[in-house]
Amino acid sequence: MIVHLDHTNPETAAKLLKVQIPAYRMEAERIKFDGIPPLHDTVESIQGSRESFFGYLENGLLLGALAYEQTNDRYVLSRLFVGPAYFRQGIASSLLQFFLHEIVRESKPVTVTTGTANLPAISFYEKWGFTKIKEIPVAQGVSLAMLQTIR
Repeated sequence: MIVHLDHTNPETAAKLLKVQIPAYRMEAERIKFDGIPPLHDTVESIQGSRESFFGYLENGLLLGALAYEQTNDRYVLSRLFVGPAYFRQGIASSLLQFFLHEIVRESKPVTVTTGTANLPAISFYEKWGFTKIKEIPVAQGVSLAMLQTIR
């Protein structure tokens, strides 16, 4: 079940971190860069975020989450993560499908960034109609791929 999460609640923020940190550690290992901002979040930084969060719950347990921000001209998919024990079970696809079909209601672009070396993530987004539009250097030998789709 996908539900809206009140990330300003400290218990909810802690649950998000419990799933987010291991998920982004996997990405950090894949792209050989530990400067990924979600790796350094705290309960307080999650609580203060301006993002909207949705979680994938099963039997009351948070297995994955998606967060986004909406601007005047686009949606920014800022986080999409699944607990490593639940990879490859369709959770990320369920969250993204929910977001694209239930949240994105206007013909605005949706952008997302991921490590350029994170080929599984890039392939995942491409399967959902995203196209790589640019690379953003972030550190020596590390870049982010920005992908976009028009809804």
